[in-house]
Amino acid sequence: VGEITDREVEAVCLEAIRVFLNKDDPIKELKDKATNDALEELAWVKDIISQQPGPLLAAIKIAIAANFFGTTQLLQANRKDKPEKMSLKPEIQRILSQECQGNFDYQALVSYIKQPEQNILYLLDNAVEIVYELPLIYMLLQLGHRVTLATRAKPVSNDVTTEDVT
Repeated sequence: VGEITDREVEAVCLEAIRVFLNKDDPIKELKDKATNDALEELAWVKDIISQQPGPLLAAIKIAIAANFFGTTQLLQANRKDKPEKMSLKPEIQRILSQECQGNFDYQALVSYIKQPEQNILYLLDNAVEIVYELPLIYMLLQLGHRVTLATRAKPVSNDVTTEDVT
């Protein structure tokens, strides 16, 4: 018998929940609430990016960290004991002050982005995350690139779907 991944178990569980609740996306309301909370910080995020010495690098750092942000805000939106919104401003400022870690080759990415009119496939992952990715997506469009956004066809966990972004 082969190994079953966490993601496969999660998909089976979510399918059972969908059937039981008769809802295609059982956490849609939660994703929407968390996304709306994040949208309230978007103007500030764009402003802080524009103030950085390297706005493109700042937008990339925030987009990379957005995976964590999305999960954090989704969990916060679900807390009944703390209905106040959670601000990620301190976390964003901390990330912007850090050097890039790991195998991230910023120069290779920039050299690709500097080439005119690239076709870029941008895979959207988690709900909420897209809010923090919007400044980078906007920069890519401003640079003349064609950006195609790809989502999951069906909701899995907190993944963003086409319905979430339309």
